[in-house]
Amino acid sequence: MGYCDAWYNGRLNFHGFELDKQPNLCDSSYKCDLFIAHGANSMAITFNRVKDYLNAIAANANLDPSNSGHGVFWNTDYNSFIYGPVPSKTCGPTPVPIINSADKVNSAFYLILKGSWCTAPIMPQMPKTGPFVTDPGYSVDLPDGTTISGVQILQDIENWLRGGALENG
Repeated sequence: MGYCDAWYNGRLNFHGFELDKQPNLCDSSYKCDLFIAHGANSMAITFNRVKDYLNAIAANANLDPSNSGHGVFWNTDYNSFIYGPVPSKTCGPTPVPIINSADKVNSAFYLILKGSWCTAPIMPQMPKTGPFVTDPGYSVDLPDGTTISGVQILQDIENWLRGGALENG
């Protein structure tokens, strides 16, 4: 069911939140996803939730990331993720840090979910060959049974990064 299909009596129930219907903002499920992602539902997440998101994206991908050069680098401890590089990846001659300590919102692992990244070599949007979290209607199921849209994933990760990428949210 698309989010726009969940309107009841002029209100939307989404993960326990009720939002007033905004008729001009919800004329397609993609626009509705954008409305929801920028609304009250965006909440603080933890490092473990980020790993849940990345594992769900990987499980939904056309290719298995464990067969790639970088592997499933996110399945590590918090300090290794925050301070470590993406295995076997460089941008120019420089190893790619998972988290950009100077500007966390511009961290490689996040940017590459949104689109291609780096110019030498150009790294395509991940997961390679898709499906992509930016695809209209994209969603994944998390281990706790929650279904989450790609737009919400990106918004939650961005908020986590803006909040300092703290281990416990």
